[in-house]
Amino acid sequence: MHKMKTIYSATLLIIGLFFIHSCSEDDNCTEQTWYRDADGDGFGDSNNAIQSCTMPIGYVDNDNDFDDNNSSAYPDAIEVCNGIDDNGDGTIDENPTDCGSGQVCENGSCVTAITYYKDSDGDSFGNPNDSIVAGTTAPLNYVIDNTDCNDQDASINPDAVENISDGVDNNCNGDVDELDILGKKWFFQRHESTSCSNGGSLGGGAPYEFSFLEDNTVDFTEPGSLTSSSYTITENNLTLEMIYTTQVRRYKFVGTYTYSENNQNFTGTFIYYSYEGLEPDAEILSSCEGPTDIFQ
Repeated sequence: MHKMKTIYSATLLIIGLFFIHSCSEDDNCTEQTWYRDADGDGFGDSNNAIQSCTMPIGYVDNDNDFDDNNSSAYPDAIEVCNGIDDNGDGTIDENPTDCGSGQVCENGSCVTAITYYKDSDGDSFGNPNDSIVAGTTAPLNYVIDNTDCNDQDASINPDAVENISDGVDNNCNGDVDELDILGKKWFFQRHESTSCSNGGSLGGGAPYEFSFLEDNTVDFTEPGSLTSSSYTITENNLTLEMIYTTQVRRYKFVGTYTYSENNQNFTGTFIYYSYEGLEPDAEILSSCEGPTDIFQ
């Protein structure tokens, strides 16, 4: 009986020691947060976590993955042209490594690189000193053309008409007010279609030679009785006025013209008044009107 009691006591002691030892191990366990790594790229999902003393299968100790369904998308991944943000920096397909020389990435595909130029003034001509490389789609406010000489003024571009009196290269050809009217020989030619209020007409005849003078007058070889003249040029528009007399009457000529850079001449119309006498207040005898050309 005493022997059985001793065996029973020893058994209880062993069980008690095992229990105490087991509890001690559990008390020393510190749980850790583990994050689900569904795509197996070594980076975990911050929205899928568990607590455990040891790392469960399919979990990692970081929560840095921004796309846990794509094993090629993780922090510091190599960016390729595939339409996704491989490295998680917030930009898609920047500086991809798989596009060749002369190519850029566009909509997830490598395409031929094209240089575009800034068009700040919206005139469809770009600034040659402000460019960007892109694909087949031009970035906003960029164009392929690079021939604008002033990208802050839409009225200045290669298609603009040169203003011959403003001191600006309006058409970007490298010349400022390239029509220098002074010191050159010009010709004045009436058209045959001139008609007059008295039912007659003025024939075209030979062109008259004349020149523009610095004091805004003109020197005319015909008619020789020219007594006064004046001209003004505003942008491309010329207004020419001449008064001349004969022995019996006074004449007044007023012409309005526009300069054509392509043809390098002035085209427009004139009105020609003839008066009853020589006095400025004399009544108008008749008037003639028609087209004319002024050319070099």
